[in-house]
Amino acid sequence: MKLWKAAIFFILILFLVPTYCIDLCGNISGTLSILGSPYIVTCDISVPSGTTLTIEEGVEIRFNSGTGMTVNGSLDINGTGTNKVILTSNQTTPNRGDWKGITVETNDSVVNIQNAVVKYAGNALSIFPGTAQINISNNSFESGICGISLIGPGISGTVSNCDFKDNEWAGLECGMVGPELSISFCSFDGNGSAVMMHNNSFPILSGFSVTANHTWFNGIFVEGSEWNVGGTITDAGCPYVLTGDWTFTQGVTVTFDAGVVVKLDRAGITAQNIQVNGTSMKPVTFTSLSDDDIYGDTNSNGPSEGATGDWNGIIVSSSPNSYINYARIMYANTSVFLDNSSCNFNGLYLKNDTQGLFFGNGSTGIVKNSDILGTEIAVYIDQTSVAVLGNLNDSDPENNGLNQFVCNNIAVANDNNLTIFAENNWWGTNPPNPSIFKGLVDYSPYLTAEIPNRNLISALKLNIEYSTNIHFRWDDLGLSCGYRVFKSDKPNEGFVDISGPLSGNEFSESNGGSEPGLFFYKVDIE
Repeated sequence: MKLWKAAIFFILILFLVPTYCIDLCGNISGTLSILGSPYIVTCDISVPSGTTLTIEEGVEIRFNSGTGMTVNGSLDINGTGTNKVILTSNQTTPNRGDWKGITVETNDSVVNIQNAVVKYAGNALSIFPGTAQINISNNSFESGICGISLIGPGISGTVSNCDFKDNEWAGLECGMVGPELSISFCSFDGNGSAVMMHNNSFPILSGFSVTANHTWFNGIFVEGSEWNVGGTITDAGCPYVLTGDWTFTQGVTVTFDAGVVVKLDRAGITAQNIQVNGTSMKPVTFTSLSDDDIYGDTNSNGPSEGATGDWNGIIVSSSPNSYINYARIMYANTSVFLDNSSCNFNGLYLKNDTQGLFFGNGSTGIVKNSDILGTEIAVYIDQTSVAVLGNLNDSDPENNGLNQFVCNNIAVANDNNLTIFAENNWWGTNPPNPSIFKGLVDYSPYLTAEIPNRNLISALKLNIEYSTNIHFRWDDLGLSCGYRVFKSDKPNEGFVDISGPLSGNEFSESNGGSEPGLFFYKVDIE
């Protein structure tokens, strides 16, 4: 009998729990707990200066059409991994932009958002100029116009481990923010563009994952304009994309960290002081937007390859001490144009550019440990400029060349009356072909073979197809030189020339695929 009474009492309690929603409108502070959830925002709400709004785990806030939240104080959203805070539209059939989003306007605001899902907003979270402190992590910004907008100097803190999904314009927007802001390990899927970055922005970006951002670019779309603040471009884990010229004004320095990839379309980079800090394991890459070998199909136009002259190149103007270390520069018009500048180069890989390095208007520089291939002119020195490509008599052993020039119509063109030192380099053949030098060039002594562990051929796209025939095809090299194909049944010896001299981009070995046994092929440029 006692058990029956307890059951009746429990059922009555369930029916007594309130099912109404709490309306929110106007100024708000204090704590929103799950006991009052869901909350309905019926008009714009605002967190006044000097106050804090805390939203506890599991709370759901639904915004009526056209409403939003303004933060002039501080905001503290404390969801958990298993009990997230939800901020969403109150429409029966929700759409992007149903509600305005959260806007932070006051200099001394502190914004902490953990484990929240923000959906169907205009700009889900907008933080404007000031000294706002932010800590935004483990959130999802979905199905809005833009996920997060961070606009203005003084914003500091972190955005980490956030997902940006299906936002019409961009997942993340940055403008005029500095290295005080770190954005890391975020994913971008199905947005118009993964990231939009406006001028004078140098946040620390890292660990991004980008997929299927289709309207603009699968990467960080950089506003092509004049930047008058210097800073460091960091390795975000996805490409920076430019379709307009990226110009840094006189007196500022731009630095590219190891691993950075910049993809350009009919655009270029101009700076007075440029510092490229690539390494042998993590070079900095500047290439065509159409180059799908680097980070895949960034412009979402289907499979494509870069072509010579797809972008303008890098201009260094009036620089006293720039340097470019371990950079890959491909498919440019002129890889690097020096205008009245001093710039040293180490560990370059230049391929399929119309022209490699241009020393103009009194420029100087040293080139070492670099590979230049597939250009019309690898290095040009005008009548007022001087370059050192290798000088064995120099007391500094760092100036000993060790460059490789292969498949260029002209390797070095010197219009200066002074002899250019270009010793201790590999020129593609042994001995070098004198026709690849124009003007006074001291290229002897020279290397008699490629430099070990810097095999130029392996860096190229050689497609090998086999069935009855073995077919070789160069997929990315406009050959300006000849080559031969060799074959052996041993990996390191016994190679026999099976092709004779070739100059086209394809070669087939008839019946090579039907021959029993294991065979090894190598290609030598000549």
